[in-house]
Amino acid sequence: HGGRGTACGFWERRDRARGDVPPPGDTRPAPDVTALPVAEVGGLTALAVGEGYGCGVTGDRGLVCWTFPPAPRHRPRGRRTHLRTGVPYRVAGLADVVRIAAEGETLCALRADATMWCGSPASPEATLAPVRWE
Repeated sequence: HGGRGTACGFWERRDRARGDVPPPGDTRPAPDVTALPVAEVGGLTALAVGEGYGCGVTGDRGLVCWTFPPAPRHRPRGRRTHLRTGVPYRVAGLADVVRIAAEGETLCALRADATMWCGSPASPEATLAPVRWE
């Protein structure tokens, strides 16, 4: 936020079961987001979050990604879990990125030369491949 850092999170419901709709007049707090700071990542110009990872476009138009734990499915009420993100890494072979989008395990990056590159950035060894239009 504001070039000072990046944090990712997940929705966490308080005192409500999944899918519950609050009754009229219910003043309890809405679901919160538990944010995880991503160490050493700041000044991003674009951000995309997929399943278990996040990526951002850096000020020099490179692509940096990191992993983070999925939202816990069954956690005892009132118990907090200490969560950590993975170490950020640059995606090799990709420069001049202007936009990114993520869906599930797939990330796509649009470069300034109008080429699109897609793949799964879930590890530091990951590379994206150019999308060929026929």
